[in-house]
Amino acid sequence: MMNRINTGLAAIAAGKVRMTAACILFPAMWAVALSCNDKPGRYVNQNVFTSVKSTTNIPFGSAKNPLHNNAVENLATDIFQPNNDTCTKRPLVIFMWGGGFQTGQRQDENGDCQNFAKRGFVCATSDYRKGNGGAYTIPNFCGPAFMSTQDTRAAIRFYKKNGAQYGIDTSLIFVGGCSSGAYAAMHTGYLDETSEIPKYLTAAVTEGGIEGNSGNPGYSSRPAGVLALSGSLFDSTWITKGSIPAAMVGCAADPIESPDSLSNNGAPPKFISNFDMTRLTPRFKRMEVPNAIKVVPGSCHCPHNTDNIVGDQSIDFLAKSAFTFMNLPPVTRISAVINPQVLGGNADGAWFDLRGHRVEASSGASKPLLPPGIYFHKPESALASRK
Repeated sequence: MMNRINTGLAAIAAGKVRMTAACILFPAMWAVALSCNDKPGRYVNQNVFTSVKSTTNIPFGSAKNPLHNNAVENLATDIFQPNNDTCTKRPLVIFMWGGGFQTGQRQDENGDCQNFAKRGFVCATSDYRKGNGGAYTIPNFCGPAFMSTQDTRAAIRFYKKNGAQYGIDTSLIFVGGCSSGAYAAMHTGYLDETSEIPKYLTAAVTEGGIEGNSGNPGYSSRPAGVLALSGSLFDSTWITKGSIPAAMVGCAADPIESPDSLSNNGAPPKFISNFDMTRLTPRFKRMEVPNAIKVVPGSCHCPHNTDNIVGDQSIDFLAKSAFTFMNLPPVTRISAVINPQVLGGNADGAWFDLRGHRVEASSGASKPLLPPGIYFHKPESALASRK
């Protein structure tokens, strides 16, 4: 198992996905066992499974759309699973479609979902409410962007509620997508506090708050990570210590993701900034949040629609990154400067920071070594197995 894990991690680190710029900010060397290790190369290789089975038009919720005269919209999801798979607890990727929150449909991501499923993931596409098809203004873009997070959270809760039925490990549900689908994923991942809801959104759009009223209450809507193709955040400060990891693919020049591209028809705020992956990377680093980026050369947007080869590379990068995130070690957060011995376990192993650097214990508790931060412990047996 460890050899297969290291093979997948090395593929990212070595740039075998032909990335022109990449940032891997997590200690990939420390892997834990996954529940599904029956097939060599599962998750990191293409076509581990030769065929996929799909179940379509599964209802998971409904909600009013204030941008469509408060009409109630029924929300459905399609799910793709590898055929003849013996594993009963598999990671799920909810991968959402693009269209600027004005056009598109969940079926647009069938191809990418089949790609994920052939690797051994379960993949789903799900509906979200759209705008009214007008100009790209703050009300007609940011409004449905927020509603999409409510609908995506309802989809996450649906699959956590029904994980056993679909063979899903409910602790490993990732959200991702292309273009506006990536926006939906990014904002689902990081806009997660009531205090973060932008003041420029109307009460009708934000009804139900962060969780929304789209369905399946009583289950956590927190995903395990974000997998984004040409996605952005409206506010980088939503990324905080303890946020979920993210893998992001984008273009060196993107004609759509300009930093100040959303107008408000002259009303304040006049523009809303887009924080794309290159502008978000410093924030991820400061907050010690695991992340990975891949930059596709040239001018493009959502680099999997126009070039099948680049598209395969993009999904390959996201899948390998998800696999890495699944193997991040358990961590311990401390809020004060302490000696590692206080945390326990130093007699049988060692403590490491999130960069993978070993933190040596001092000989006495009067010599504090650990500042506030996040650390993980490896037992001596695990250290010995790697020598």
